[in-house]
Amino acid sequence: MAVARRLLLPRWAGAVRPISAAAAGALPARVKVVEVGPRDGLQNEQSIVPTAVKIGLIDMLSHTGLPVIEATSFVSPRWVPQMADHTEVMQGIKKLPGVSYPVLTPNLKGFQAAVAAGAKEVSIFGAASELFTKKNINCSIEESLERFSEVMSAARAASIPVRGYVSCVLGCPYEGKISAAKVAEVSKKMYSMGCYEISLGDTIGIGTPGSMREMLTAVMKEVPVGALAVHCHDTYGQALANILVALQMGVSVVDASVAGLGGCPYAKGASGNVATEDLVYMLNGLGIHTVSEGLSRGSCWGWIGAAEPGLESPSAGGAGSGPAVPRQPPHAGSASWPLSHAVRSDLSESQRGPRLGALQPPLAPAALSQQCQSLLGSVRGQRWHQPPAASCSLKGVDLQKLMDTGTFICNALNRRTNSKVSQASCRL
Repeated sequence: MAVARRLLLPRWAGAVRPISAAAAGALPARVKVVEVGPRDGLQNEQSIVPTAVKIGLIDMLSHTGLPVIEATSFVSPRWVPQMADHTEVMQGIKKLPGVSYPVLTPNLKGFQAAVAAGAKEVSIFGAASELFTKKNINCSIEESLERFSEVMSAARAASIPVRGYVSCVLGCPYEGKISAAKVAEVSKKMYSMGCYEISLGDTIGIGTPGSMREMLTAVMKEVPVGALAVHCHDTYGQALANILVALQMGVSVVDASVAGLGGCPYAKGASGNVATEDLVYMLNGLGIHTVSEGLSRGSCWGWIGAAEPGLESPSAGGAGSGPAVPRQPPHAGSASWPLSHAVRSDLSESQRGPRLGALQPPLAPAALSQQCQSLLGSVRGQRWHQPPAASCSLKGVDLQKLMDTGTFICNALNRRTNSKVSQASCRL
């Protein structure tokens, strides 16, 4: 197993090193943030989020410096309808060098579909609660681990890294308190199977710094701390405090979800995940290096909220307020996002004729790109830091060419509402 783990270990994971609980206290110099919003964040949403919005969100997150973005889940659409477009999402996103895009795979069938769609890393999920496992995947903990052995064998043959999730590590919606010894037992088995990293999930967000410390102390006796991550929900506002305890104990990998989106469809009472923006803000304040400083607080939620107004952010108040995290545009010296970063434009017919609009990621100024300026001609050089108050005439514009290049024109255009923003479009 040790040989298999070395083979499957991603380049960025580094060497696994054990650490004793007695040595706890010193904060890690670096923390890897695993963004789970596109999968764990959206899976519990009642309204189906359009595939294009999911792709746009992942592409935008790719440019924030996040090293890992969990893209989707290859589960049965009968159980999680939100993830039915998993193949389209994986094939539609622009994968950047240095960014991993793992997907969740519950069984061998899901693993094979994920690999066929281009996945280079997968995750499996177990739980420390028998009743939760029964309600979630209709089997016992031991049976679930046996099912995962098929996935591990296939992944080993394909040299694909596998990450393991353990749910309900600090409490279960059906069983209540879960013993730290049980969490350690399940974590050890998943690690021994070949999972390079074990993410410990407080699925319903009832953990406290005390219970987090107790659980980690037990798990760290069985699994090296360098192979551990924490995944905290914020039901009682304890997520950041629990994460801080984990950091003090040597954990250097933390899962988070943009704007605090999330919840578990099989965990009654589960609230959103800890917001990625809030986590990065705390890490910066602690002087801990993370490569995701490019994530502005609330900016991604501002985008997805405009694109899909039916979504509600559990952490909108926290993640959307406070000072912005300093960032630089994706390309130094660029006045705006290049065309390849823009969400595909959308063309619709109205009584006034064809209209062209697009959603521009708000992580950079909403100024026109040079290419867009040259194509638009009559509005060349105009500063659109806010959506225009009224439609403006465009003469001599090759509309299809704009569509083909994906050029954006205005910010946060949303045709679903009758707001001023939705009316701020450009037409011929």
